[in-house]
Amino acid sequence: MGTAGRGTALITRDEFKITNVKQLPLGHGIAAEYKGIRMIKIYVPSGTAKRQEREHFYTRDIAYLLEGSPSNMSVGGDFNSILNKLDTTGHFNCSKALDGLVRGLGLEDM
Repeated sequence: MGTAGRGTALITRDEFKITNVKQLPLGHGIAAEYKGIRMIKIYVPSGTAKRQEREHFYTRDIAYLLEGSPSNMSVGGDFNSILNKLDTTGHFNCSKALDGLVRGLGLEDM
């Protein structure tokens, strides 16, 4: 985890044998596999001033967590971006890189 105390985690029971664990250095992402399912949890930088950092995360950093992933995956966490204006009552903080990632991987926004 980074020095700011923010980050991601996967909590499991001892009997759940997870494999292929990967973490991003600053704690912004972690991934592991369990029974052929890749679980990816992310915490993407927030705020207008970190827009470029967010786009970089979606285009570069998350690729490390996705390497060698099986076709079944679950991606969750704090994206600090939205894909649709209807998902917010405040500022529309969209991310073209997130949209490209979701489309490219065939993911569904829940």
